[in-house]
Amino acid sequence: MSDFSFLNGFILQSEKESQEPLYKDYTHHLLPLKKSEVEEISTLINIPKELDEFYHQVGYGFFFQNDDSHIDRFLDVESFKNINLHEGFYEYDPDLEMYDSEGYIDKRIFYDLNEGVYLLMDNEEVNGSNSIYFFTNKIANSLEEFIKRLIGEGHYFG
Repeated sequence: MSDFSFLNGFILQSEKESQEPLYKDYTHHLLPLKKSEVEEISTLINIPKELDEFYHQVGYGFFFQNDDSHIDRFLDVESFKNINLHEGFYEYDPDLEMYDSEGYIDKRIFYDLNEGVYLLMDNEEVNGSNSIYFFTNKIANSLEEFIKRLIGEGHYFG
């Protein structure tokens, strides 16, 4: 089981708190999810093990890297479902066409890096971890490793 407790200091307790001017100091901010939200979505689409653990332990939100050219958004469960099933806002998104090709078939989009550019996670776990990909390039053996490197090194993969 992954341990994301190193992120506890970045978890905000409410949407109201997230609307305060946190952007100016480029601190990460994450919002918790209700267990029922995660469980409801998991009945509609398979959530990779580590991502499920992240959603339960942390939630979703933004990682700031002092870089205005990136979104760095960890998708909430509803957006995760919609983008991977091409529903709602993402139903006709031409940027997603490439992620339907053979090299991506066993992966799930979980992270919005930039407009139309996403990070992916292996759908299947190996030894309790799900590998992370920037396009088809493996950039981490686990979600925990990816987040620690992102926080420490920024966009080390691009």
